[in-house]
Amino acid sequence: LATKVAAQQVYELTGVSPDEIDLFMCNDFFLASEIVSAEECGYIPRGEAWKYAIDGRTAYDGDKPINPHGGRCNFGHAHGASGVADIYEAVKQMRGEAGATQMPKLPRTTFLRGFGGGQNIRCQILRTHE
Repeated sequence: LATKVAAQQVYELTGVSPDEIDLFMCNDFFLASEIVSAEECGYIPRGEAWKYAIDGRTAYDGDKPINPHGGRCNFGHAHGASGVADIYEAVKQMRGEAGATQMPKLPRTTFLRGFGGGQNIRCQILRTHE
């Protein structure tokens, strides 16, 4: 519930809608958190994220990319630094500087969802300017 509320708050504050999100970054210290948070934040329809993942749609070159850097399961989970690592990855993607995992279409709007327990949820939106 906390993720859903935080996502609603950031959408209201920014005026951005879930349909505008090009890249979803989340703290996925366990595998299911990736698909659960994508649904809670409205990035993927409820009950569908597992299908998107199996079909490759959440890969860096899919139509609903999540954590193109591989997330915590790939690069580790340094407490206090993981959220900054997500921002760094999002900015690299948005600039077209992500190397081997660069998304084919540069994301203009990125949603970041951090989680440090039920008491510590953050949602941010980064957007490029033309």
